[in-house]
Amino acid sequence: MMAEGMDASSSARPFAARVLSALAGAPKAAAGQDRFQSLRDALDRTRTVTLQQLAQAAILAACCGTAVLAVINKAAALASDDGYSLVYVFLFFILIIGYNLAQKFFTKGAARDLEMALHDIRGVTATRIARLDLRHFESFSNERFYSALVRYYEMISMGIVNLLSGVQSGILFLFSICYVFYLSPAAFLLTLVAVGFLTYGYLMKAGETDGARQEAAVAETRLMDGVHDLIQGFKELKLDPAKRAIVVDEIKACSAQAAERRSHANDVLTDLIVYINSTFYLLSGAVVFLLPLFSQGSHEQIERLVMVVLFAASSLMSGVGATVQTVAGVRLAAQGIRAFEGELDGQVETHDDDVGTTTPPPFRSLALRDVHYTHATGNGDQRFSIGPINFDARPGEIVFITGGNGSGKSTALKVMTALYPAMGGQLLLNGAPLGVGATESNRRLFGTVFAEFYTFHRLFNITAEREPEMWRLLTQMQLAEKLPGGLMNGFNPAALSTGQRKRLALVIALLEDRPILLFDEWAADQDPEFRAIFYREILPGLKAAGKAVIAVTHDDRYFDVADRRYHMDEGKMRELTAA
Repeated sequence: MMAEGMDASSSARPFAARVLSALAGAPKAAAGQDRFQSLRDALDRTRTVTLQQLAQAAILAACCGTAVLAVINKAAALASDDGYSLVYVFLFFILIIGYNLAQKFFTKGAARDLEMALHDIRGVTATRIARLDLRHFESFSNERFYSALVRYYEMISMGIVNLLSGVQSGILFLFSICYVFYLSPAAFLLTLVAVGFLTYGYLMKAGETDGARQEAAVAETRLMDGVHDLIQGFKELKLDPAKRAIVVDEIKACSAQAAERRSHANDVLTDLIVYINSTFYLLSGAVVFLLPLFSQGSHEQIERLVMVVLFAASSLMSGVGATVQTVAGVRLAAQGIRAFEGELDGQVETHDDDVGTTTPPPFRSLALRDVHYTHATGNGDQRFSIGPINFDARPGEIVFITGGNGSGKSTALKVMTALYPAMGGQLLLNGAPLGVGATESNRRLFGTVFAEFYTFHRLFNITAEREPEMWRLLTQMQLAEKLPGGLMNGFNPAALSTGQRKRLALVIALLEDRPILLFDEWAADQDPEFRAIFYREILPGLKAAGKAVIAVTHDDRYFDVADRRYHMDEGKMRELTAA
């Protein structure tokens, strides 16, 4: 049904889709297909109220508002002749109730539709980000992701009601000037002239406002980078006054640039609002001073006509005022969302098994044969490379990888786990080449603690049957007393030290019970007690359980634990005899 509605007519698209598409600008075609069709498809999926229903509600509200004006006008005319009618009183209240119901249905329905559309788009974007190849993921900054998933949506959400108010005010204005035409064609022409001036002024200033806001947004993105450096590098900056001064100065410079561009945008917006208000006052003056020259009506009729014209103009002014202050920011945010979606195009993995239904094959061996991988700079120039890499791991075996900093150990681990795609050679699982479509399921063979590990605010996939084992491991790692009893409901990772978080990551990796355990310099942040536990108890225990253990380490005093050892130097790997 939804697809049929989309194909039958563009009017079948929900109101939210039309608003966001219009704000973001005309889509660009690529290879004969609308590049942003998926965006509109996502919006169509959120349909709760049809465009026809919303249009009917908006028109009904405008009719009721205009009818209220007509009733007041008629009642005032009757009162000037010393008359009074309860019918007008009754109609007045009925129309007020009708206006309230229709206006609420329109605004609440459209706002809900648009909010759910934004929710749907954000959900799709989050899914696409989660499917990114790690190389492409690392090409985006954290601030870029934050803007694409949070900031842009906040900007649109905060402007929804103002935008809908502007739409409703515009419809009310159309009905009101129709009533003005019925009362006085001359007043109707004066109103149209004023609307022409308003349209001209808006078109002259809107582009300048948008440009200034876009420049401010660029400056604020750089500002966010500086704030990130200040917060994440706080300790280092406290120890280096010169570096601290540079970072703070960069934050101030970006803030000043953003403030200057936003000030310019506000200046343009102020000019536009003053222009709108001045046009409104000129219209009022024209109706009061010029209309009597062309009208043969009585003073009472002219006064009522002035009231109607001013009502029509004020409905337009209030709508324009609310919309002008909102539309630039909303349009910028909508364009930002669409631009980010465009950046994701062509970078998304299509073989990820999101729900984890594909069972990994039983593990018998992992091998890398003449594997190469090269990092690339943003402009496509090649930089650090590893390879050829030849490596083997089997169940019930402990393999150490050693090498200096920057030798390529961490990169090699990411290639092993298929987080980075091998650019040459082969990854063999159980002696067979690793197929592209099997990448996601094969990743689930690995339990990992990377050097740049992350601690989530809660634990995942720990069943009630596994909780006793979890608390045993936490006690062994001396973490049980540092974590809340309701651990499964969440905790604060910031309350733990780096070493404690790494011990927690080890516990989680062990609870996942995967056949290959990969540890990237796990012991580097541990004291001698936990290093000994790791090398003398945990690793031999994993070996006895039939796990394949791959550990990057610099702890030469424990090299005897390994069954085999590989050494890396400047991206090259060679096998050594275990100590």
